[in-house]
Amino acid sequence: MESMEKIPNAEFKIMKAVWASTPPVTTKMVKSLLSEDRNWQSTTIITLMTRLVKRGFLRSERKGLARTFYPLVTRDEYLRFATKQFVEQYHEDSFGNLIQAFTKGHKRELKKIQKSIDKILEKK
Repeated sequence: MESMEKIPNAEFKIMKAVWASTPPVTTKMVKSLLSEDRNWQSTTIITLMTRLVKRGFLRSERKGLARTFYPLVTRDEYLRFATKQFVEQYHEDSFGNLIQAFTKGHKRELKKIQKSIDKILEKK
């Protein structure tokens, strides 16, 4: 995807359901996954999925009367984008500032982060 944009929370919930499913995905599948969250109306889900098609997050195909959807953006791609945007906007484009904000006064969290960094560095 050439240019990604941050999506509203409702659309993100739809995408989480799509990512949790095996394509092709139907609105009925999404509705069943979201039923635990709240009672989503089918028309709302269709509207949100149509918006996601327009934004380039989903591809839509019509098979008879049914419409199926395929993700064009992976969960990891979107989370990397959203996290990078968050760090740029709120933490002066510094992951160090982000870590400081989350761990201020929490040494145990710093140790967990250090272990994660060590694992990443071992893999390289």
